[in-house]
Amino acid sequence: MQTNRPIWYRIAVAMIYLLMGAFLWRYLSQLDVDRLQAATIQWPLLVVAWPASIMARELLVVGWREILLHYENQVPRFAVLNSIYAKAWLARYVPGKVWYHIGKIRMAGRYGVTKEDAGLSSVLEVILQLGTGLAVGILLISASGGLGLVDSGSLLFSAAFLMIAAVLVTPAVFNRVVAVLISRFRSQAFDQRHFITGRVLARLIAIYTTVHLVTGLPVLLLLSSIYNEASIADYPFITGVVVVSGVLGALAFFAPSGIGVRESVQLILLSEFLPPETALIFVVLLRLWAVFVDLCFWGGSTLWLALIDRRQEVLR
Repeated sequence: MQTNRPIWYRIAVAMIYLLMGAFLWRYLSQLDVDRLQAATIQWPLLVVAWPASIMARELLVVGWREILLHYENQVPRFAVLNSIYAKAWLARYVPGKVWYHIGKIRMAGRYGVTKEDAGLSSVLEVILQLGTGLAVGILLISASGGLGLVDSGSLLFSAAFLMIAAVLVTPAVFNRVVAVLISRFRSQAFDQRHFITGRVLARLIAIYTTVHLVTGLPVLLLLSSIYNEASIADYPFITGVVVVSGVLGALAFFAPSGIGVRESVQLILLSEFLPPETALIFVVLLRLWAVFVDLCFWGGSTLWLALIDRRQEVLR
């Protein structure tokens, strides 16, 4: 999908990439090549990390299904939704964030989900993912205070942030904010039947919060595979950094899957926590791991659906 971007948008994107390039050049120039070459990976830890990474992807499908169930009386079975989601998830690597939503709308439509419900559920899901991600990430980084030490400034910031978040997640405010955001992209008014009740909203927040917390488990294992000094005490900070960088990468509409933006944010936040060489290896490993898990998610969901369909054909 090609669009004519205004000149200011192109200049802004070019400036962002120039800044990221300058930062990366300066960062790389300070690295110790010998330490990079001496780095090793403990592969068994990656094997242990894999189930948790897949679980986080599956929980995303659970959240999307929860939204669809609120909109419609019947939705496709979980294996179908899982396959749809996994295929659409890969579209994040295509320039233009819209393909992720278009894929879900078109594929879900083949199974009877209306375009309106599929589209709104997809947008609402992203809002919840980013909102809970930003909240969880900031609170974890703030509360970690450098390996678990919390100062008064961190406590005050966390308290203020929690108060703002508590207001935003009340159904009346949340639905109003969502309606305003969605109205920017569609001419029709936001139907009240799409408003989220307090009970459903609480379940969705719990699901997506769990997604972010589960995501931190394999991240810590990946760090432990290359950095012997990593420990469970590092979980809050490392998880917060990865979640916040993921949110910022998702908000960078010009970057497919947040490539470049996410890594730059991670390097900046990790610069005081890890040796620069370790931080670089960790950031690259995180990106390669994400691609690997996404492919496993797609392949596993496709195989699962094919096996279920074949079994039903045999039973007939």
